[in-house]
Amino acid sequence: MAKKILDGLVSLKKNSIRQISIEHEGKKEKQDSEPISPRKIRREKRASSFGLWFIGIVVIVFLFFLFSILFSNAKVLVYPQKITLSLDETISVVKNLDNKDAMQYEVMTVSKDGSKSVKATGEEYIEENASGIITIFNNFDLKDQRLIKNTRFESTSGLIYRIKNSVIVPGIKKVDGKSIPGSVDVKVYADEPGEKYNMNLSDFTIPGFKGDPRFDKFYARSKTPITGGLIGNIKIVSEEDKQTAIKQIHLEIEKEILNEARLQIPSDFMLFDDLINISFESLPNSNVDGNTVLISERVILNGAIINKKELAKFIAKNKIEGYKNEDIEILNINDLEISVVDKNKNISKGEDIELNIKGTATLVWAYNEEQLKLDLVNKDKKDINSVLSKYSGIKKAEVVITPFWKGVFPDKAENIKIERILE
Repeated sequence: MAKKILDGLVSLKKNSIRQISIEHEGKKEKQDSEPISPRKIRREKRASSFGLWFIGIVVIVFLFFLFSILFSNAKVLVYPQKITLSLDETISVVKNLDNKDAMQYEVMTVSKDGSKSVKATGEEYIEENASGIITIFNNFDLKDQRLIKNTRFESTSGLIYRIKNSVIVPGIKKVDGKSIPGSVDVKVYADEPGEKYNMNLSDFTIPGFKGDPRFDKFYARSKTPITGGLIGNIKIVSEEDKQTAIKQIHLEIEKEILNEARLQIPSDFMLFDDLINISFESLPNSNVDGNTVLISERVILNGAIINKKELAKFIAKNKIEGYKNEDIEILNINDLEISVVDKNKNISKGEDIELNIKGTATLVWAYNEEQLKLDLVNKDKKDINSVLSKYSGIKKAEVVITPFWKGVFPDKAENIKIERILE
């Protein structure tokens, strides 16, 4: 009887909740430990590789477009029109700005002051009028205006100065479509002696034009300070010492002013040594101390200069059939023999001059490089001939665009380089 009871207890133990749970867990562990199939592994690897390839392609495409944007540039090799001419010509060159068909020259003025100390030999009483150079401007019309002797000029401080001789002020001239006032330099003298008329730079009006439309259009500006006004005793030197000092000053300054003139020539112009007029002007002496006088002189250089491009256009107009006034330059202008026929001409008075030109000249058509760059921005490479059709001075062009797969010019002019090729 006792045995049956124990058997029942054992049976209950086998079917307990804890026993059932352990059996289930055992089965789960058994299932988890089953091996994964090779097909499933291959599937997962293929999915992972595809993802990596996709990301790589996206990065490459992004870098491709980034490179195209950041490193896009173009180089254009331009071959301009060119012609060679054999020259042996004598041409007239004039100062008259109204003669548009003639070759014209301009006058470049350079001045330089110098001084020497000389021992005083005495004293004298003087009354001196101050003087200086002013530039008179005509912004009224195209006609020249004659100003008579003793014409008055009033400074901003109300002081009156006069010119001793009549002068002609050129009319307005047109340069590249712009109106530029005519101008002339002239020496003025204070209306009265004395130091109060000594002054630095100033603007001037012409009192005689008050109430006239010309009053606001004719004016003047100082080119040099106005100096030399004095009333009182000054130290003097002997005439011999004075002349010796003046000669020394002229010799020293004359050499220096030629070098300075050459340095001041505008890059597009050429100066002719045979057409240089040099004049001298005595400046007021000054006392350095009780026993010394400073002798001062001014050297003034007037030189005829000619625009190189205008000379090239003048030659082309007369020697090249079908020339249409395009911009052109003489490539080897320094190799030509250009001489003055009459070296005694006074350019300061505006006299006509003649030049003889000999040699073989190479003329090359010019073009606006910056405008060409702007015209090429964002243009398709195949449209280059259409763009160049507006430039008669260009014979042909070759284009290299970077990166090589781009067929369009950069969107910024600064990324386009123009190189002129002279065959």
